[in-house]
Amino acid sequence: MTAKKVMPAIVVAAIVISLIVFGLSAVGPVGTLIIGGSGVLAFFAWIFTTFKTPADPGAILPLYLLLVGTELIHMSEEAITDFPGQFGLLFGDSFSFFAPMVLLFGGVWVIAGAGLIYKNPVANFFVWFVAIGPGIINGIAHVTFPILAGTLYFPGLYTVIFPFAVSVLLIRRLLQGHRESA
Repeated sequence: MTAKKVMPAIVVAAIVISLIVFGLSAVGPVGTLIIGGSGVLAFFAWIFTTFKTPADPGAILPLYLLLVGTELIHMSEEAITDFPGQFGLLFGDSFSFFAPMVLLFGGVWVIAGAGLIYKNPVANFFVWFVAIGPGIINGIAHVTFPILAGTLYFPGLYTVIFPFAVSVLLIRRLLQGHRESA
């Protein structure tokens, strides 16, 4: 394998490690498990699928952009209903940087969408990251949070189904495309 082909994997590994370090210093162990764990799972899903043969942008981009849009709506619900404060009360972790995180992640996700058009390998990692983390794991977490908090509602619960459902469809399409290209 050439250095040109290995470089994206090194870049993505550095991103995942940065997510874990950032998480430990900024959001505590629970947030790190969600964000960093998503990064690790996405890294391996990417390595074993769209790393060698990037996804077909025509098949993936519409669902990916729908996922990003539904996730931004979901994060708006979280912001309006004080997800950072409620998360902090539940787990004792700080989420004071929530607004900058939403803007940073949202911007990176949109740029990754543009990268998909050019079959950029790092952009393909972000497809997996958004589908697994903000989509699937976040969906499971948001159903769990009200149970842990002993309440019927936890900030973000109403809209989390949308990115979750789109993520299921997107992962299915990614795996289908990988099988067809293999």
